This record gives sequence, structure tokens and C-alpha cells, in this order.
Amino acid sequence: MSEAIKNVGLGGADVEPGPAVPSKAERIRLDLDIWDADRIVEVKRAELAEAERRRNELLDRRKSIYGR
Repeated sequence: MSEAIKNVGLGGADVEPGPAVPSKAERIRLDLDIWDADRIVEVKRAELAEAERRRNELLDRRKSIYGR
């Protein structure tokens, strides 16, 4: 008889425990980290939009100067 089968009656000694339930403080920290990440993404998107607008202005200016 294998060791795993013998241990079944001992409360499943060979079974890996599942993930621990996070504490309320850990859940709050996770929520705050997600909120921070969302804010960073929002700011980076705004910066990217501004950079794209500036690039388009420069391309339009070049086109008006060179006629291309």
C-alpha cells in the first residue's frame, strides 16, 4: 500500500494546503496598489496623447514647409 493511501486517514497529510485567505489589511493594500496602478496608467495615457498631438503638429508644420 502506498504511503499516500495510508495517510488518507490521517487528515490527508500528503495534500498541499491551499492559499491562505488574505487579511483585511492585505486586501486593502492590494486595492490601493491597484488604484495607484490605475492612476499611473491614466497619467501615462494623457502624456502619450499629448506627445501624439505634438508630433502631429510638427508633422503638419513640416508638411506645410516642405510641401510633402
